[in-house]
Formats: sequence, structure tokens, C-alpha cells
Amino acid sequence: MNIPFVREKTDEKKHPVFALTPLGKQKADAFAGEGQKLKTLCVLNEQGPCTVGEVSRAAGMDYDKAVLILKQLMREGFITRAN
Repeated sequence: MNIPFVREKTDEKKHPVFALTPLGKQKADAFAGEGQKLKTLCVLNEQGPCTVGEVSRAAGMDYDKAVLILKQLMREGFITRAN
């Protein structure tokens, strides 16, 4: 049974929300590979802006790993904070 993604209501001041930059969107659409960065880009591409917790659940990784991946992707210019 496929359960659709349900976005939790969060306090955006406490929980940063991340979104793809145009470069990140381009890479998510064209990237041929595997790994946690790809999963994270795909989650943001499919779901839109997400909190760290939403990314970690949707990508199937723990919260601390999601924080590291999001920081790396932000430094590389693939994502930006949306709030």
C-alpha cells in the first residue's frame, strides 16, 4: 500500500526549510547516479521545500546525516534555505 507523503505542520522559525536552486533542480532532473545526495535532491525536487526532518524521513536517513547532506548541498550551490 502506497501512503502519500503528508507534510507535518511545523514552526518555520524553529525548523529551517530548504529548497532547490535552479542549478539543484537541473542536477536533480539530469543526475545519473546513486547516493544520499541524489536521494536528497530527488526528495526536494518531488516534494518541494522541506524541513530536515521531512528530508530525513523521505530519503530514509537519520536526522544527523540529513543535516550533513543538506549543508554539503548548500555549500555546493544545489539548495538554499527557503525561509
